[in-house]
Amino acid sequence: MRTYRNSISDQLDWSPKSRNQIHLRDTIRKKRITLVTGPAGTGKTFVTVCVAFEELLSARANGIVISRPLVPAGRNFGYLPGTLPDKLAPFMDPIFDCIIDLNLPYVQQMLDDMREEKTGDIECVPLELMRGRTFTEKFIIIDEAQNTTPKQIEMAMTRLGRDSRMVLCGDVTQSDMQGTSGLAVALGLFRLEDEFGIITFTPEDIQREGITRRVIEKFDEFHRRKK
Repeated sequence: MRTYRNSISDQLDWSPKSRNQIHLRDTIRKKRITLVTGPAGTGKTFVTVCVAFEELLSARANGIVISRPLVPAGRNFGYLPGTLPDKLAPFMDPIFDCIIDLNLPYVQQMLDDMREEKTGDIECVPLELMRGRTFTEKFIIIDEAQNTTPKQIEMAMTRLGRDSRMVLCGDVTQSDMQGTSGLAVALGLFRLEDEFGIITFTPEDIQREGITRRVIEKFDEFHRRKK
């Protein structure tokens, strides 16, 4: 297995920017499975990626697994040209951007090896191809989890093997699929279970450029009026 951990001398330099980001960081560290929902720009995925690399650099995890449901305007991702990493790139780039923002030595080489289907510290697995896998000593990130079906999220959560942890991120108000969101179902099922972490971000947690919060607030008003 090609690994860069021994080559990375710099420690991860980051800090949470809101109370809920602190809560998310601490919850991920404590719980095997964490479910987090909230609007765009709140840092759900970025905090998750930061904790994932903390686990990797400290050898508490021997790899990071990244997944996302593929919802390409109703068409199967198989129609896209290129290798599997090429097909996945449009879906995974938001997570890759978070990883690049960490500015760690060799992180670009990690991503290049992953895209070239070489074995390394980062593995990209389509949610649709997870069935039958068991992830041992891995940190698993499932982004845009609001676009899973209940069956998909059940399947994904049962992939957790020994000494692994999983974070499922999404915004249950922004589902791109028809029917019930798997993330919404899971949030209801596990909200009172001590083994699971549940974090809900609000528009007050938005860290992205100021106009993003205003866009979300105005659309929230629009949706409330429609109801």
